[in-house]
Amino acid sequence: MSAPAWFAEKLGWKKATAKTAELCQKAFGLPYGPNLADLSGSSSTLIAGEAYRILGIPTSRRTDFDIGALEASRNVGDGEKPKKIPASGTALEEGLRRDIEESLYSRVPEDDDASGRKRWYVTRSGDARQFAQYEHLARLQKLFEAESTLKTTVGRDYQVSTDVMVGVPSHWAGTEPYMLHAALSSKLTIRSDRVQNIRVEFGTLVRNRRGRLPHLVVVTAEPLPSRIISIARGTGEIDAIYHLLYDEIDEALHLLRGQSRHLTSQADGWEEMVAMKRLRPYRELAEVLVSG
Repeated sequence: MSAPAWFAEKLGWKKATAKTAELCQKAFGLPYGPNLADLSGSSSTLIAGEAYRILGIPTSRRTDFDIGALEASRNVGDGEKPKKIPASGTALEEGLRRDIEESLYSRVPEDDDASGRKRWYVTRSGDARQFAQYEHLARLQKLFEAESTLKTTVGRDYQVSTDVMVGVPSHWAGTEPYMLHAALSSKLTIRSDRVQNIRVEFGTLVRNRRGRLPHLVVVTAEPLPSRIISIARGTGEIDAIYHLLYDEIDEALHLLRGQSRHLTSQADGWEEMVAMKRLRPYRELAEVLVSG
């Protein structure tokens, strides 16, 4: 099975609301549902529930951590006060960073170079301007901040920060010490149209680089294929989407196909993304990053 341990240990069964209790009771025999699922939707609930069964997560493993609520805490509109990310959510984000770092070093365990730079610089801090091919964006951002007319005309700024950034030593003289090798956007669940912001952020990295283009990838555990398709279709902005529960969701959809028109449609959508190589197992990501 594909689920990494640092993620699987956060999976459990959350208490259903008054509106969703009937569905959970019918599907699982108790008023609880998978904390990865959107319990207001039957397909999301059933697919996640089947994946939990395959993973061996017992219904007795109860949790107050709603993974879907983590996305809501991060989706803050203009002028809104940022919401505090729960400790369990921060642990997941750090788990992803640490897993990427350990996986890269396990494949290419080179020591730091003579100048003290790491072979792999994996961080959740800062933004793209700390990397050699994007350091010029710092000057553009200062212009934006100084000239409100310019910002209004162009309609965007240049502060691009993804959830995990992977750097490798830069060989350019007089620049930042690392090149951006990969930008990872973590969308553990997809519950709103704001996921399309990934296209804007990655598009900025595509258009404004000075040098090679980094890998631009999304990491998700969303159980509903129709929501993943919303960012999987199209070309240019995203290399691929890597799924933390790829094997489990794949098997769950195979087992649930035909039980309803909606579940069959979800299975078809999943197969479309796999066939087009837009959706891949998370376990392949480190090898892809090492290969170039």
